[in-house]
Amino acid sequence: MAEETAEKTSALDRLQQRLDERYDWTNKWRRYQRWFPALFFVCGFLVDAINLSRGVKLLDLIMVSGYAVIAMVALVGREKTERENWNRWLTNAFQFAIGAMFSAMVVLYFKSAGGWLSTLFVLALFGAQVANEFLHKDERQRRLVWAIYAVSVIMLLNFLIPHIVKSVSTWWFYLSTLLGIGVVAGLRKIVGESWDNLKAAGVTVGVLLLLFIGGFIPPVPLVLENQLQCTNFTKSEYSCDVDDPSILQMIGLGSDTVTTDGPVYVLAAVSAPLDVEVELQHVWYHDTDDGWKEYDTMNFNMRGGRKEGWRFWSRKRNAKPGTWRVETRLKDGAVVGYTTFDVVEGEREKVRREL
Repeated sequence: MAEETAEKTSALDRLQQRLDERYDWTNKWRRYQRWFPALFFVCGFLVDAINLSRGVKLLDLIMVSGYAVIAMVALVGREKTERENWNRWLTNAFQFAIGAMFSAMVVLYFKSAGGWLSTLFVLALFGAQVANEFLHKDERQRRLVWAIYAVSVIMLLNFLIPHIVKSVSTWWFYLSTLLGIGVVAGLRKIVGESWDNLKAAGVTVGVLLLLFIGGFIPPVPLVLENQLQCTNFTKSEYSCDVDDPSILQMIGLGSDTVTTDGPVYVLAAVSAPLDVEVELQHVWYHDTDDGWKEYDTMNFNMRGGRKEGWRFWSRKRNAKPGTWRVETRLKDGAVVGYTTFDVVEGEREKVRREL
């Protein structure tokens, strides 16, 4: 048995020697090795982003919870093991899992958010996580790791618990946040981490709470899946005519337009946990010389569970030319999302779209 093991080891050594002679394999591996954790993080992000962008289901959230457990196990193992090879692969596993969790936060938590503060918050977290891989292994890196993991766990629970209890009450947000803090505190005790290295995590969670209280974060787990601003709406097919977008509009550098001499319609699809009932509103605003002026408010009773989101629509019969904003929000509550567009008189080529 020992001879067979020695032969296998020798064969692997010979293979590595040939690769080194021909391709300089070992030196190339060492040169690019430091990029692998960041690559695993981005791969985890993309895998979950593609999957969760198709819709929000309880099974998806359970899958992301699995990523949270993998990240927890890898983090504990990385702190406890003294073997360099194990440490390297546990680090890669941790980065893949935390990348998947982070993508869930971006795709689900901020999909409907229109506030610039919430967008900056996400970008800052993403940049911090990628930068984390290129810092020296010192206290700064540990603080970033704990901050990213803490906020990812809390945001996941913000979605998972309302889906389980089938309620979108604000109290579930605060309860799930408290539970997430407890999970992170318990993990800190297991690995023997210093409270000083959790300061960044505390600040990040505090910012999250302030954004939620200030209305910059949509009322999770409601997600604005899709919306259209258009003309010639047909209710039986939930379809309408949309201005044929220009190249600048398709890449997001041009504002959306509705070219019409008649009524303007806004269609929306909002997803929610199965059997959850909430009251929603469409609130129409027009940009005037004195700022945004509220014009109309339409109320809707919504029942969750439809995969593509529960659909509803509102109409402005005589929309003045200029810039309009239509908010989708809880009745007299937080904004789920909004759309902004310019109403233009005249004619323009249209395309038929279905929500």
